[in-house]
Amino acid sequence: MEYIYQKSLYQFLKKEEINKIFINKDKENIEIEIDDDILNFFLQNFKKNYKILKNKIFEYRDQEEKKKFEEFDKKLKEKNLKISKDKLENLLKEKYRVIREKVAPFITSDNLNFLISNGCSMYTGSKGINDTAKNDLLNIIERYKSKKGLQYLLKTIDFTNLSPEKVLDKLYQIDNFHTNILSKKVVSEKIKSLIKEYKEIFLKNYVLEINYKNPYLHEELLLKLVSIKKQNHINIFTLNYDILIEVSAEKLGIPINNGFQGFQIRKFNPANFNYKNYVETSNGDKKIEKSINLIKLHGSLSWEKDESVLPYNIIEKQLELNKTDSENWKLNYNNKEKIIIYPVQTKKSYTLDLPYSEMFRQFNDVINKTNSTLFIMGYSFSDEHINDIIENSLSNPFINIVLFLYSNQEECLKNEYLKKLITRAYIDSRLTIFFGDTLSNFENIVSDILPIEAEKNPYREVIRQLEELVRIKNGDEE
Repeated sequence: MEYIYQKSLYQFLKKEEINKIFINKDKENIEIEIDDDILNFFLQNFKKNYKILKNKIFEYRDQEEKKKFEEFDKKLKEKNLKISKDKLENLLKEKYRVIREKVAPFITSDNLNFLISNGCSMYTGSKGINDTAKNDLLNIIERYKSKKGLQYLLKTIDFTNLSPEKVLDKLYQIDNFHTNILSKKVVSEKIKSLIKEYKEIFLKNYVLEINYKNPYLHEELLLKLVSIKKQNHINIFTLNYDILIEVSAEKLGIPINNGFQGFQIRKFNPANFNYKNYVETSNGDKKIEKSINLIKLHGSLSWEKDESVLPYNIIEKQLELNKTDSENWKLNYNNKEKIIIYPVQTKKSYTLDLPYSEMFRQFNDVINKTNSTLFIMGYSFSDEHINDIIENSLSNPFINIVLFLYSNQEECLKNEYLKKLITRAYIDSRLTIFFGDTLSNFENIVSDILPIEAEKNPYREVIRQLEELVRIKNGDEE
């Protein structure tokens, strides 16, 4: 098994950890000893505060940052270390190069698939869905505690330290009990009203706070994917409701197929995911146009319910981006018929309904094809239906699964599902696992681990030239 163990970045630099990082391979010795507090300082500041330009040159952003790293150099000298931050960075680059070489064969598999979730949107302002419920959400519950019939019910449950997902689960359980067992319609209606209000605040606080001004990591990911010479058709399955991929693809001019078709009325049709577009070359040959399928397994902010549109009863609407100030672009969103599966433990039952059953079937079908690879990023493994499909896919002898787990190994082993996967990974070469908030951080995955060079992509060059023309036209100066 290609088992990559990462608690934090300093393990790259400790020679006693080499065997754990790369099993029986690349066991080069690193003849340095580095104090943990120095390494941690480096970890917390270097990657976060250096601006990485397209040509991979590092720059200070301001005098304050320059001063900070001068102090860092001074600390290194005080420790009598025979290494500078530049050498540290070069060591890290070399380790990432080795990892990219390991990942490269997966990128060229016949059927390339990605599953992304909330962790991939957090750099734009999205909050972790499993975070402890914030004050706005708790205030709603406090307000409903005073309503007749709910006082005892809500006061017997401590919602304070529960995540939004678990709070919704508790509320759904109460609703089901009073609707189906006790048949108390009045109480059930009040609970339903509470759930509706809670979900609206959840969307506002956890999804609509996303800033769409510069989704640079989504752009870089798309550029890298369309740069893969062997790949003409790639599937991205997402559990996110946001439209970061759609906005990024539109900016770059990259074709995205999200299953909808039409002009005035955009209707959902899962057959669209199987369509391929052909372009004619100058010599008359036809070749498949590079495209990306985007399958939103839990729905989207851009979907609306429309009972007149059969058989799936959903349409896609264009969402506006409001520039709230020079640094923030937020969605103008007032859809009352939200066609999304909220993050609850009971959501497995919702995926049996249209259109979700079609999309989950698509997910199951493509990862069970011959020579398939599934990259999993930003996912907490809290969705039972998704977990079942991933586990069942391992019956396919030709699949490879690459998991990026944000927590360290000890934390992951507390999750029974992940514990089974990790245990299996020791003897199953089809599973590759990255641990920790360094290797499994979305920025590091896109910038340092995925092996395709986005800088050489023609889409990027076209965008760069257009931006340059606009700058010249407007008379802007460097």
